[in-house]
Amino acid sequence: MKKWSAIVVIMMVVTVMVITAEAEQTNGWMQCFRHCSKPCNSEDGICFVRCKVKCGA
Repeated sequence: MKKWSAIVVIMMVVTVMVITAEAEQTNGWMQCFRHCSKPCNSEDGICFVRCKVKCGA
């Protein structure tokens, strides 16, 4: 029984680590895009596309 408990704990830890890593990557992209698109006019679609490319989307 201890073996199964250890396996379940390890799986839970790995799951949390993967979710945390994904959240940080998404947050980094959003920060980059917000910083890049601040000077863009709301009608300037090319500026937003350029920011997407620059930030890696």
